[in-house]
Amino acid sequence: MKFYLDTHNPVVTECFKKMKWTAVGPKKDWNIYWATQKKCCTLFRGDQGYRMLANQMVNHFPNSSELCRKDLLLKNIRRYNRELKRDAAGTRRSDATDFFPTTFEMPKEYDLFLEEFTRGESKVWIMKPVGKCHGNGIFLVNRLSQVDRWSPAYRHTLDYRLTGAPEPYVISRYVTKPLLLYGKKCDMRLYVLVTSFRPLKAYLFNHGICRICTVPYTNRASEMENGFVHLTNASVQKQPGKVNKVTIGTLKEHLDRTRGKAATRALIADVRALIVHSLKAVQPVMFYDKHCFECYGYDVMVDRKLKPWLLEINSSPSLVATSELDRALKKELVGNVLRVVLPPDGVPNTAWNKRPSAKATENFQLLIDEEETRPPV
Repeated sequence: MKFYLDTHNPVVTECFKKMKWTAVGPKKDWNIYWATQKKCCTLFRGDQGYRMLANQMVNHFPNSSELCRKDLLLKNIRRYNRELKRDAAGTRRSDATDFFPTTFEMPKEYDLFLEEFTRGESKVWIMKPVGKCHGNGIFLVNRLSQVDRWSPAYRHTLDYRLTGAPEPYVISRYVTKPLLLYGKKCDMRLYVLVTSFRPLKAYLFNHGICRICTVPYTNRASEMENGFVHLTNASVQKQPGKVNKVTIGTLKEHLDRTRGKAATRALIADVRALIVHSLKAVQPVMFYDKHCFECYGYDVMVDRKLKPWLLEINSSPSLVATSELDRALKKELVGNVLRVVLPPDGVPNTAWNKRPSAKATENFQLLIDEEETRPPV
């Protein structure tokens, strides 16, 4: 079997070579193309004239931006919420999307944001560019003057004429009372494998990461610009000699001790429901192809009442190892993903029914399988 990577990644390469696969170039007959999202989109473009064979797979769905781009996810969550509210049978919860903070597109929804900002009790919001990652471009605001560039009035200024329209952002209500670990803000990076969107089939990897800020948390206005207090992104918090990651198991043990096992189990159930509803929200618009699978990185924050909040979803979660913990977890993740998406004989085959063995999925929890009869979340 042959694989092709369009970016250098020692962890992924090592996993393929452990399976005795051979690395090849883009022009060769690869069996799995481990691509960037951008390259995957190009591969599926009609003008490329590329037709994949039955024994070829790629590690992205071509329009996963519907799930992972912040403004598109907002659009899909809103549509899904309207559908739930119209559900006359009452079989699904109408508040199923309350895991998503109040959010607006900027500058398109500036006036709606202004109305909410004026009447809301919390004046702290967080601005994020719609298509960036690693904490780039994120900042907190607590005054309207800080978002002037996204206001309608800005279009009449000299700056607008010189620099053009501001970059599209989303602005979300900031969770000012997060769950703290060691007195510091933390969140969860969870790995979700989707092998099919129609029917929807998804798994949660058992071994996620709890990302921790390196500076004790405070909501003082004077520290609003301090990324070491507020942003858990590994690229922001990476500092020599400072711990910024522990396992999800460590977080669960902490919650078992401090909140009780029943509360921890309830939180885990809520997180599972959050993931399923987010996938259902994009299911109608996802381009489905049997050649595709995708492992998403879900960033979920928990507040002090143990309510989970969806921060964002990554179509290309980092597989670069920054520590021994990172390396071990990511090797296990990639190896297990490959075991689930490949048929028992190890040869990609679009005719396969995508029903892996219990052994292949032993490090995953099944989140949803629409081929089975299950009650709604």
